[in-house]
Amino acid sequence: EDQEEVFRRTELGWSERSVTNHQLSGEHKFKSLNNAKINWSYSQSKALLYEPDNKMYTYIKNGDSYRPETENGSAGNLVSWNNMPDYLFNTSLDYTQPIDLDFLDKTTVSVGINNLNRERDFVSRNFYFKFAPGGSSNLLDLNGTPEDVFTDEGAELYQQSNNTDNYSANQNINAYYTNLKIKKGSFDLALGYRYEKSLQQVESYKLFDSGQTLSELETRDYLPAVSVTYRITDKMQLRTNFSETVSRPDLREISKTVWNDVQEGIRYVGNPNLKAAEIQNFGLRYEWYFNRGEIVSLGYFQKKFKRPIEEIYGSLSDDGRIVGTTQRQYTFFNIDEANNQGLEFEFRKKITNNLTFGGNYSWISSEAVSYTHLRAHETDSYL
Repeated sequence: EDQEEVFRRTELGWSERSVTNHQLSGEHKFKSLNNAKINWSYSQSKALLYEPDNKMYTYIKNGDSYRPETENGSAGNLVSWNNMPDYLFNTSLDYTQPIDLDFLDKTTVSVGINNLNRERDFVSRNFYFKFAPGGSSNLLDLNGTPEDVFTDEGAELYQQSNNTDNYSANQNINAYYTNLKIKKGSFDLALGYRYEKSLQQVESYKLFDSGQTLSELETRDYLPAVSVTYRITDKMQLRTNFSETVSRPDLREISKTVWNDVQEGIRYVGNPNLKAAEIQNFGLRYEWYFNRGEIVSLGYFQKKFKRPIEEIYGSLSDDGRIVGTTQRQYTFFNIDEANNQGLEFEFRKKITNNLTFGGNYSWISSEAVSYTHLRAHETDSYL
């Protein structure tokens, strides 16, 4: 008769995060050009993740005691050190030109460029306990002193280094855009168009080895946007908008890198075959500003996703299929489509000069569909 095994798993992590940001911007107006203006900005930031001592141990019950799991290598026990600096540089330049037209109340045309550059390095060193030849896990007590643990009959701390442990990544986005704003009577119209060229590159590598694996995602996106506002009265207005946007995967998500979330106890592996998700956004909103700082609004929104990125339990085969795994592991996958829609209600009322009462309520319905894997998921949320 088979006997079930009892496991005890312990995870301990130390994580340090820091963010620094610097920004410089300016605005220049030209009265001789009908109050045209130029806006520019430059910013740089650094985000640092430092995990100097993450530990994960698994013990198997053996009679009245527990013995450490060392037969499955780093799947049974792991000690890791991680360091990840992330640098972001952003530069933008905009030119806005008012135009006087007799048949319109107000017209402005804007053009601009934007460049975003990101650089990231992730270094990870992983170790696990394994037995010396002839050693027995039943005799090993990891709570002992180093002299008791690391003996000829005990264990040794072994460094595991894979081609997917570390990566260097960069992302560059060049964007060019134009915007037209028109005001006529009770109507405001805004038309926009944006072109983005993005290149994401990730090199996964093994420490102390010259071999590298390159993952790359290049996209060219044409993104229109339109919005219309109708002022019913001086205090009421109706707004509607439509736009197309894009959602790109994170740099490590398109790499072959494997990383562990110690807080959640989950192992993640990237997917080099990921594509960017395309999104169509629609919104309709009624707003009533009955007094200064007071509002009642009701809105409807809808988002349609093409190739949205989902976090999926399992692993990837060499041909990109999702397969089962014996570990608590997740990867990322482009499903076929998803839809998101909802209603929003908001109000804000001043009780006294120093006291304001307000609240909001949202109903959100979401559906994600994957025809390839014959899977559909629907959720309703009330917030």
